[in-house]
Amino acid sequence: MLPLIDKPLLYYALEEALCSGIEEFIFIIRKKKSSIQSYLEHFQLISQKNMHYVYQENPLGLGHAISRARDFINDEFFSILLSDELILAQTPCLKQMIEVYQTVHTNVLAIHSVSHEEVSQYGIIKGEETSTPFVLKLEELVEKPSIEKAPSSLAIVGRYILSSRIFHYLENQQPGANGEIQLTDSLHSLLKKEPFYGLKFL
Repeated sequence: MLPLIDKPLLYYALEEALCSGIEEFIFIIRKKKSSIQSYLEHFQLISQKNMHYVYQENPLGLGHAISRARDFINDEFFSILLSDELILAQTPCLKQMIEVYQTVHTNVLAIHSVSHEEVSQYGIIKGEETSTPFVLKLEELVEKPSIEKAPSSLAIVGRYILSSRIFHYLENQQPGANGEIQLTDSLHSLLKKEPFYGLKFL
């Protein structure tokens, strides 16, 4: 709900999703009737019947939060947007990712370069260039590595298109960095079974 100019960050994430063709929304929030839920109940661009809420009782990590949404996801691919990561692009980042997904029909992550000193704050990827500009096929994912162990300086940012198979790994994932259930750790496990691509969004 942190405001940027005259709107909360959440608004920009919703706008990006809507402009990318998303029609069904699942919101993962900390408690019932939070300021987020109150705001969404008056958000007129999305029908209330297309909004669903799940609650994360304790802050046990992003992976744990995502796992709470399993009952709303069928055996299909779904997207994740983290509203605290604002991405401004002429073509919405998620829309760019969907275009990649429509070609590769598998997992797609948004990635961008960070400084060498910042790699320990992100999930970091190792990948190789493909014939499609700005698209890499991923080989490795590491959550918050040290500078010495980081496989690159390409970081995963808060946009994902994932197979529903990720829930199997999230529910069996042991706590990782910071004692939390890290989404990147489960992505690493899924990478052994399914291909992943990274998009250096424009």
